[in-house]
Amino acid sequence: MPIISPSRDSAVDLARALCILGVVVLHSLMVGVTLSPAGPVFANAGESGGWLVPVSWVLQVMPLFFVIGGFSGLTALRALRRRGGSAAGFAAARVRRLLVPAIAAVGAAGALLALLADAGVAADLIELAGFRFGQPLWFLGVFLLCQGLLPVMARLHDTAPVRSIAMLAAISLAVDTARSISGIDGIGFLNLLFVWLTLQQLGFLLADGRIDALSTRVRTVVAAGAVAALLVSFMSGFHSPISLPTPTRPRQRCCWSASSTPPSSRCFGRDCVPSPRRTRSRRSHDSSPPGR
Repeated sequence: MPIISPSRDSAVDLARALCILGVVVLHSLMVGVTLSPAGPVFANAGESGGWLVPVSWVLQVMPLFFVIGGFSGLTALRALRRRGGSAAGFAAARVRRLLVPAIAAVGAAGALLALLADAGVAADLIELAGFRFGQPLWFLGVFLLCQGLLPVMARLHDTAPVRSIAMLAAISLAVDTARSISGIDGIGFLNLLFVWLTLQQLGFLLADGRIDALSTRVRTVVAAGAVAALLVSFMSGFHSPISLPTPTRPRQRCCWSASSTPPSSRCFGRDCVPSPRRTRSRRSHDSSPPGR
C-alpha cells in the first residue's frame, strides 16, 4: 500500500493533476489543423457546435488553479515563517519557481519558430503558432501578482477572514455591474486582480479547515444557491453560459479569457461547490500553478 507523505495533501494533489489534464485537453481544442488544397489551415475546433458549452464547464479549471494556489501558498508561507523566513523570501522563491521554467519554455519555442522560419514555413503560419503559444501566458503574470500579494492578503485573512473575501467578492461584482451598465469592456479588466484574489482567499479558507468544518447540509445549500445564481445570470443575459471565449464570441462575459474578455464574478459560482473531506494535517505545498 503506498505511503503518502504527511507534508502532502492527497486531495489537493489529485485536483492539481486533474487540472493539468483539463488544461491539456482544453487547449488541444483551441487549435485544429486541417489540410486543404492551399495548404494547412488552422481553426478553432470549439467552433464546430454547441457541444462546447457543457465541455467547457468540465475543462475550464482556471478558478481552481487560484484556489489551489491560495491553499498551497498560505501553507508554504506559514511553514517558511516557522523556519524564520520572511515575506520577501517567500515572494522571491515564488518568482523563481514560476519564471525559470517559463523562460526556458519561451526560449525553446522561440528557437523552434526561428528554425521553421529559416526552413521556409509561411510567415502567417509562424505568426499564428507564436500567438497561440503566447496566448495563455497572461496567466503567468496574474498568478505572479496574486502570489506576490499573498503575504499581504494572508495578513488580511488572519485579521478578518470572512470580511476580506466578502470585500473582494463585492468589488468584483461591482466591477461586473459597472461594465454591464456602461458597456465599456475595459472596466472588466480590473477583475484580473479582484476575481483571482477572491479565489485565492477561498484557498486560504480551505487551508484553515473552515470549509472542511462545514456540514454536508451547508455545503449542499451553498452549491444549490451557486447553481441557481448562475442560472439566473445566464437567463438574464448578464453572463454567457459558455465558460470560455471563442473568436465568434469574443466579448461575452465568460469566466476568463486569454485575449479580450476579462474574468467575471461568475467564476465564484463555479467554485461554490462541496469539497471532499481531506486528511487533516499541517502541510507545506509548492504553489506553482500546474500546467499553465
